[in-house]
Amino acid sequence: ASQYVAGKSLLDLGGGPGTFAIETLKLLPERDLKVTIADIADWRNDQAKASPNIDFKQLEAGRALPFRDQEFDSLALLYVLHHVESDHDAFLLEVGRVARKAILIFEDVKVDLSRGRPQRAHQPARDLEEKFLSLSLEEQHQFIALVDYICNHIASQALGMPVPGKYYEYRALTDKLKSLFPRANVISRYHGIHDQKTYPNPEALYVVQFDEGAK
Repeated sequence: ASQYVAGKSLLDLGGGPGTFAIETLKLLPERDLKVTIADIADWRNDQAKASPNIDFKQLEAGRALPFRDQEFDSLALLYVLHHVESDHDAFLLEVGRVARKAILIFEDVKVDLSRGRPQRAHQPARDLEEKFLSLSLEEQHQFIALVDYICNHIASQALGMPVPGKYYEYRALTDKLKSLFPRANVISRYHGIHDQKTYPNPEALYVVQFDEGAK
C-alpha cells in the first residue's frame, strides 16, 4: 500500500498499535513522512510512541473528525470501516473531507461470483479461498463476522473496540467509493486469502486518488 501514500502527511485512522505507520515509514525513508495515528484510545506500541514522526490524536466515536479540511495528504483505513457503527456514506465523506490526495482502505470482503471472479493482485488462490467462494453471500457474511468477532472479542475485552458489523462485496465497495467520490480515481486490488493470515477471509485494498483542485 505504501506506493499509494501521497505527499508528506498521513492520517492513520483507527491505527491502533501503529504497525502500518511504522512499516510505511520504513518503506518511505526519503519522504520524511509525518504520521498521525487517530483512535478512540492510545494503543500505540513502544516503537510507535518513540518515533519522532508519529503523533497521536484521540477520537470520540460518532463525532466528526477533529481535523481541518484537507489537513492530510493521505489517509489510511486499515480494517476500520466494518467497525464503524454510524452511517458509512457520511463517515467516508468525512474521511474525504480531511484527505487532500489519497485515501487507502483495506477491508475483508465478500465475493459475488455472478459478477465474475476477481483477478488476484498477488499469489494464486488457496484451497481455503475456493471453499469460501463456494458459499453464498449470506454465508460469506456470517463466516467473516464470526471469525472477526472471535478475534476482536479477545481484543475488545481489553481495548473496548466496537464489535464488527458491515462487510462489503468486493465490487460493491468499489461502486460505493466511485459514487461518493465521482471526480476521483478509484483503484481496487483484490488480495484474497493469504497463506499466512490470522483471519481466513478474503481482503482487498481500495485507493481513492484526488486530483489537485478536483475534489
